[in-house]
Order: sequence, then C-alpha cells, then structure tokens
Amino acid sequence: MKAYALLGAPEENWPHNIREIFLEARKAGNLIIGVDRGSLLLNELGIVPDLAIGDFDSLKKFELAELENSVPDIRYSNPIKDLTDSELMIKVAFEDYQVEDLTILGATGGRIDHYLVNLLMMLRPSVRKFIEKVTLIQGDASQVAMKCVINDLDVDQLKAMDATDLTFADLASNIDLAV
Repeated sequence: MKAYALLGAPEENWPHNIREIFLEARKAGNLIIGVDRGSLLLNELGIVPDLAIGDFDSLKKFELAELENSVPDIRYSNPIKDLTDSELMIKVAFEDYQVEDLTILGATGGRIDHYLVNLLMMLRPSVRKFIEKVTLIQGDASQVAMKCVINDLDVDQLKAMDATDLTFADLASNIDLAV
C-alpha cells in the first residue's frame, strides 16, 4: 500500500491539482494521512483522512472536534516531544500501517523552520531507514519533486516524477545533526 500525507503548508505551496491527487490516492485504496493542520485542510478539501496525527496545537477546539468526529484513527502527540509531527507520521505510516511508499505534500512551504526540519529530518536515524521510500512534493509536481536516496539513483523513477528541476546535494556525508 502507498500513502499520501498532507502537512500544513499554505495553499500557495500546494500542487494546483492537490484535491485530484488525494482523490486518486483514495480511489486506488492508498492511505490518506493528515498531519496536524493538514488533517483539517484535507477535510476542507472534502477528503477525510484515514489517519490524523499531531499535537493539533494549531487547531481551534471546534476544528479538532470536527476531526475527532470524522477521522477513524487519530494519534495525539505531546507538544513537548523528541519527534516532530512529521517524523511521527513517517514512523506510524511505515511501522504501524506497513506502507511501501510515502508521498508528502505541504512539507516545504510556509515557515522556514518547518521547511528545514522537514527536509533535514530525513537524515535522522529513526527516519533515514525509510528515506528511499519517501517523496517530498512542493508546488506543482511537474516543477519540484524530491526523492530522497542514499546510494543509488533510479533514473526511471526520476523520469516518472516528471520534475523539470532536479538538484543534487550530499547531505549525508560528514554531518552531525545531533540536537
């Protein structure tokens, strides 16, 4: 099974066809995940997530109540924690739901601290073991898509992403990201 997750980035950082992406994912029987505010944003698109995960500190009480009444699996995280909501989502998706592939939307827009944390989390040991199975998409998928890889680059997979921009950066060599 594949999974598609929406984080809370502003709408201007979404692909123009985000609703269609999630509707197609639902039609294919894939897992739909909302992370914190992303859960509410999915609901507003008319797509009830299968899983909502986060501390939900960005939601008002009535918004959280709306999610609690519609989402079948809600995982609450402690606002004072070692894992970000995004890291927890990756862990739950791969370990609890046994997904084979995860596409994350809405992780790279809005606040710069969220952007960096969502990008650099891929290097943490708890997440790195899944890195080759994760794709981050910002804006229109035809413009920017990032497939995280450790060793080998799958050219056919990159072509299938239909990205017009491709950047390589060695983030894994000789970097200690201990916090």
